Amino acid sequence: MKFINYPAKTLIKSSRVVFTMMMGSVIGGRRYSATDLIMVFMIVVGLGLFLHADLTSNAVFHPIGVTMLIVSLTLDGAVNNLSEMTMHKFNLGQDDFQMNLYTFSFIIMLIASYQTNELHSGIKFFFQSDGTYREYTLNTQEGYNLIDLTTLENNTAQHEEEQYFQQQGLQYFWSRKNKAIALFLFSTLGIFGGSCAAAITKRFGALSMSITTTTRKAGTIFLSFAMFPNECSIEHVSGVMLFVGGLFLKALRKKIKISRIFSHKKGDSN
Repeated sequence: MKFINYPAKTLIKSSRVVFTMMMGSVIGGRRYSATDLIMVFMIVVGLGLFLHADLTSNAVFHPIGVTMLIVSLTLDGAVNNLSEMTMHKFNLGQDDFQMNLYTFSFIIMLIASYQTNELHSGIKFFFQSDGTYREYTLNTQEGYNLIDLTTLENNTAQHEEEQYFQQQGLQYFWSRKNKAIALFLFSTLGIFGGSCAAAITKRFGALSMSITTTTRKAGTIFLSFAMFPNECSIEHVSGVMLFVGGLFLKALRKKIKISRIFSHKKGDSN
């Protein structure tokens, strides 16, 4: 986010499926049909058109930010395909795979946070202190010492916020209990979501999983657009039609494939 703003990041990340297909060809030697290529093209372009039409600020494409985001998406595509290959090669269930992956990631993150001196302060802020990080820094002397006073004094809004908290005393909107409950819910639901994603990857492949997550994100965007007052343009409509058309093409291809399988089995039985 330092080198690329949110609109630009959202636009580039809408092409996640492309990177999954690319890494599937490089790592797994997969060959995709023309129907798959057309379907992915329609989904990516449709979502990209919709997001581009809904931009409220100019997208900033800094070369460093774009490069880092492309590397991130490439690695994401590699992980998706390697996950599928690993689960099939070693006959791993999705939950076993997720457990091993999360355990390894936890150890790495634990070491990294300890080396950067963020482990103790993070535990103290989250589990032993009330309030958000901003409230914590303004309401406690230890947290107040973390604020860059030069930046704070130069920013009028932040300076007024500091004076407000000092006049009102302690103002907390998140208690330790509420933060612990939120962490538990996010972690539990995240594990369930990860298990479902891994199950889709193992059973239907990395491409299907990538399309599913992209569709979920697009569905959230489309629903929020429909539920709140927004101006609908031709670009919005075109984007939705292309996106839905891509999904329809995928479903139609799947239906045709299943029909051929049943027809073949019926012919063999006769």
